[in-house]
Amino acid sequence: MLAEPPFCLLKNLSDVDDAIDCNAEIADAILLCGLQAFGLSRDPEIGQPQNWQGCASAGDVDSAHATIRQLYRDWSAEGAREREACYDFILGQLRASSSKQATSTEKPSRPKILVPGAGLARLVFELCRAPYDVEGNEISYHQLLASSWILNHAGATPHALYPFATQFTNLRSRKQQLRKVMIPDVQPAEGMKQASASGEEFGMMGMTAGDFVVLYGGEEYKAMFDAVVTMFFIDTAPDLIRYIDTVRNCLRPNCVWINVGPLL
Repeated sequence: MLAEPPFCLLKNLSDVDDAIDCNAEIADAILLCGLQAFGLSRDPEIGQPQNWQGCASAGDVDSAHATIRQLYRDWSAEGAREREACYDFILGQLRASSSKQATSTEKPSRPKILVPGAGLARLVFELCRAPYDVEGNEISYHQLLASSWILNHAGATPHALYPFATQFTNLRSRKQQLRKVMIPDVQPAEGMKQASASGEEFGMMGMTAGDFVVLYGGEEYKAMFDAVVTMFFIDTAPDLIRYIDTVRNCLRPNCVWINVGPLL
């Protein structure tokens, strides 16, 4: 009975399996870029005995699922509405802050912004288009590898992604589970080229890997940024006061910290 309409369980499982295979192609491309970045090889015959399949921990699997959903939110056209709810507020606050500081002789010609917890770097990219000079910071290697792939290696042809393929609860229909989106909706390198060709400004972009407090709490980064932007980040703090001290250390005098997200 379950193999026939209206359930069609076997067909549903087959469709889910096909969607997972499609997602695996993206995961495989991200892995390959990561191995190349670290000078590693996936070929055990040339001195690298690592087996990169079947060794993920439960935490790795959860992070991979979260990264797939974040690719949907940050780099698909369908995620634009959710992005804009946060990005429009942030950009508005930055423009207001820049206009207030316009008379300062110490302010650089283009404000420099730090984005801790940059994730898949879509906010970093959008701030560069604004244009600001932006430095993103991220500690998760799942996020760092995925952001590096989509910023530098995804290519001009969009990739099919099934963000809810492995989710069997909180869905209205099987069609919703098998919803396909294309990523990225904007090809970052192409966006930079178009801005340059049309004479538009595009800010400098950088990414750092490491713990925000450890990396930015010292003298090396003291008073380096005109703004710190945190989006769904400070709720990750083991010690909120240390986050606040680190933000203060990074900011130039009379500059701003813009936060969006929960305190928990």
